[in-house]
Order: sequence, then structure tokens, then C-alpha cells
Amino acid sequence: MRWTTCWQFATVTMALSAECLAAQAPRLARLAARIDSGARALIASKATPSVAVAISRGGRTVYSKAFGKADLEQNVAAAPTTVYRIGSITKQFTAAAILSLVEDGRISLDDQLSKFFPDWPAAGRGVTVKQLLNHTSGIRDYTVIPRWPRLMALPLPRDSMLALFRDEPMDFAPGTDWRYDNSGYYLLGVIIERVTGEDYAAYLGRRLLRPLGLKATQYCTNSSLIPSRAPGYNVVAGGFTNAAPINVDQAFAAGALCSTADDLLAWTRGLQGGRVITPASYRLMTTPIPLPNGKDQQYGFGLGVGRLAGHRVISHNGGINGFNAQMANYPDDSLIVAVLVNVESREADRFERMVSQWALGVLEEALKNLAVTPDDIARVVGRYVQAETSIEVRFEGGRLVVAGLERPSKLLNQGGGDFRLESSPDLHVRFTGGALRADALVVTTAAGSLTLTRVP
Repeated sequence: MRWTTCWQFATVTMALSAECLAAQAPRLARLAARIDSGARALIASKATPSVAVAISRGGRTVYSKAFGKADLEQNVAAAPTTVYRIGSITKQFTAAAILSLVEDGRISLDDQLSKFFPDWPAAGRGVTVKQLLNHTSGIRDYTVIPRWPRLMALPLPRDSMLALFRDEPMDFAPGTDWRYDNSGYYLLGVIIERVTGEDYAAYLGRRLLRPLGLKATQYCTNSSLIPSRAPGYNVVAGGFTNAAPINVDQAFAAGALCSTADDLLAWTRGLQGGRVITPASYRLMTTPIPLPNGKDQQYGFGLGVGRLAGHRVISHNGGINGFNAQMANYPDDSLIVAVLVNVESREADRFERMVSQWALGVLEEALKNLAVTPDDIARVVGRYVQAETSIEVRFEGGRLVVAGLERPSKLLNQGGGDFRLESSPDLHVRFTGGALRADALVVTTAAGSLTLTRVP
């Protein structure tokens, strides 16, 4: 059978026949060789100490390898069994846990925060479970509160964490806008504990993880002894340093899980296959709710939706001190790709995108680098802020450069007001305001958009 016919057939059957596998063996071998080469180049460039990659097609794993060092100090090689922190990929596990409680009739998506937190400040009392799930609650993200970085290594109990953000001013009225929000998912974790009477980790293990046989996926406490766990690193000139410490109990239901690339494939297959929650609940997770202000957003419940070269993708990134993770599901192509690295960067995002293009046999639209006029430059150069996020647009060396989203990168003009980051083409940047001077910068990804206001 032809490559495409095999995968179309597998999308229906969710399993590849022996004939398909035999027919596609040469194509899979070429794909594997290309991924091997790309991963070795990534390690050689010192972009990350290690990378783990796993691919599922037609309902079964067809590639799973790891490269580099899981532990630099102990000189331990990475393996497919190496356990990485997955950061915000945790959110889809939390969302599925909430929807399991909805299915059991124990909570409703329309339940308000005041039901679970009777003394919550008035401005946020009407926030619903649904708004917590899709980042439209308006509750301030605790990770952008100025004092949080000084506290992130401490073992703060639940009430202390809630006190950190409960009295912060709302970013917007509930349900009127979208802003990525770790506080909302922290609250969802507390709701799970209060409704079930179980520890969050215990409920996830009993209800979601063990039924799927996910032995490596677990709540990743600082004190637990976790076999094959990789430490996390930061990139510095000429090498790496240990990542800044964080007590993952502060990440909690927003980002405290660890996993392997293989486990993430199994999780995704189980989630979309109705083995975790019902198909109707999964549709809620993967269907963005329109905003009343007309702004576009691409986030459901714990999952973002978008397209890569015309192919529908359901995905989420995870970033936490020392780690980056990316899980992408291309449901129409029966393709799932998981990439994990033990460095604080966007390397997992970039490598997943490259691997997926190879697996899909597509080339992403080439980035343009159209000229910018002196008027264009004068309009956009400056500093833009939103809470503690600060982005600077500079003109240096004859080019526009953006600093603050990640390492400084060229800002390439695509025309029609659309700019892209050369280092991360999935990031779209637009400037809004007058013809002479922009008053805001809007960054859009598959998950949604973030608006930063220009500093006078």
C-alpha cells in the first residue's frame, strides 16, 4: 500500500497491518535516519544536553530514541526511559481530571469559584470552572507577580500559594478576554482535591494514569526518588549550568508532572481514543470557545489547536526551570510527535516542528524578509510590557531585533503587518495603533495571543 493510503487506513483502524508496516519500512527508515541526524546535530550544537523523541503513526509507536546526556555531572546517557519534567503539558491531565468529575456529576463547568472558595474576593467569585480551563478567567497569573521569583524554591502550602494571587487585581472581567494563566490551573488542582477528598497526584494516578499503564508519568516532587530522572539545565556561553531551583509543588496542577516521550504518546492515544474521558469531553478539550470581543484564540481545555502547513494539529508546550517539552497530535494524519529536552529553551518546540514536517512530507512556507522603511522602524521600535513580561524591539545592524520572548532574534517582515521571529517561525508578531507610532505589540501562537502595551 502507498504511504498515504496506509495512514488513511490506519486512522480508521487505529492499527497498522503487517502489510502496511512492510510496505512503509523503507520510508520509516529514511525518516528515522533523518531524525537521528537532526538530533545528533542538535546535541553537537550544545543547544541541549539531551533530547528524547517518540513518534506514533496509525496507533502504534514507530520511533523512540534519545540522544545526549541525561545527567552531565554523572555522565549518564539519555535513553527512551529517561524521565523529564513536562511543565505545562500537565494542564491537559488536569483538564481531563476535571472533565472526569463533570462526567461523574460531581461538578459542572458552569460552577462558580465561590462554590469551592466561599471567601474568594468579589471580583473573581463569578469565575467559572470553564473559564479556568480555557484561560478566560482574568485571574492574575502568579508567575508574573514580581515577588514570586523570590519564593519559587520554597515549599509553600496551598493556602500560601492562593494568598499569593487571590487579592491581585483582575486582568479583565471574567470571560471577556484570553490570557495564559497558571493560577487558573492551580485553582483547578485545589478544586479536584476538595471535591474528591484525595490528593491531586493520587486522583490522577488512580483515575487517569494507572488505567492507561503510564508507569513513568507521575507527580514530580523535589523529594521523591524517581528512577531515570534527568536534571535540568540552562544554556550559557560555551556550555550549561544547573537550572534555578523551583519547588514543583508551586507548579502543582499547572505544571508538576514528569513523563517520558513514549508515555506522552500512549497518553495522547488514550485521551483521543475515549479511554480517559468520553469523546464528547475530548471535543470540549479541543474546541476553542469564541471570545465576545471578537479576538481570535486557539485554546480549548488544556490543549491548543492550530495548523502546520495546512495539517490540523492539537498540541501543547511545557516549559519549567531546566526543561522544555512539546507534544503535537495531527489527528487527520494519525501522527503524534513528542519531544523532550532537559534545558530551559524552545528547543523541543523547534525540533518537534521540524520532525513533524519530515513525517508529514511537507515544507513550511518559507519566511519572507521584506524590507522595512525608516517610517516602519520608527513606528515599532521601543519597549512593550504586560505585567512582568517585557519585550524590546530594536533596530541594529540594519535589521529589526526582538529581545525578551527568548534569545534575541531577527524580526522578519512578512508583509501586511505580519512579522515572524526568525528563531521561532510559529510566533506571529503584530503592532497595533497609529500609522506613526504603534501603541501595542500582539504575539500570537497556536495557544492564543498576548498583548503588550508600549512604554511611553
